[in-house]
Amino acid sequence: MSLSIIPAIFFVTLMVLSSFDKLAEEPEKPLWSTNKIMAAKKPEGMVERKKSDQDTIFSYITSKYKKVSVEDAKKIAKNLVDYGKKYNLDPKFAAAVIARESGFKKDAVSVTGAKGLGQIKDFNYKDLKIKDPFNINQNVDGTIQYLKKMIKKWNENEDSIVVEKAGGNKEVEKKPVAKEDHLKLALASYYKGFTAVKKTGVDPKTKKYVEDILSYYNDIIYSEKK
Repeated sequence: MSLSIIPAIFFVTLMVLSSFDKLAEEPEKPLWSTNKIMAAKKPEGMVERKKSDQDTIFSYITSKYKKVSVEDAKKIAKNLVDYGKKYNLDPKFAAAVIARESGFKKDAVSVTGAKGLGQIKDFNYKDLKIKDPFNINQNVDGTIQYLKKMIKKWNENEDSIVVEKAGGNKEVEKKPVAKEDHLKLALASYYKGFTAVKKTGVDPKTKKYVEDILSYYNDIIYSEKK
């Protein structure tokens, strides 16, 4: 995984981080870059949440995912807004995760057994209070809970993680985590697991997963302006 500076416009506006100590004199560089500059929105925090979020998500689902029923699209959009408010997370950001995970198919099942909108694994049901993973309400609740949990873990993390050395020689080293990377690492952890990301870093497949979600999020933000 290459170490390069991520465009400032994306991270200054995308992340809302809380209770951090003062930055070190020479802050760590972000772990990887993205080619696209994302929209200036905050996925964490509801201070600027608009009343139109539900309509934005509903319109996005019905225009892009024709196989999802209008009734399901309404339920998904409403639950994303409701639980986004409950857990203080931008519902459009959670919608981007679901777009990548299941394409908004409430009955989706992966080859590894992950189920529902947020593709949640069985071993997480108890902690997330999920009895029926195909229930829109329960799965959206669980998806946002788990995503927020991963964000919190990285915000509180003080350990270094494994990264590839620059130069493409596939050698690895441990690097402190830059605060600008917390959100991306939270997404990587949603996909791969927090401990796995800490121990082995972000492989190309996981990196692509993260970039896909950020692209979906950008699309949703763009659709809001139409």
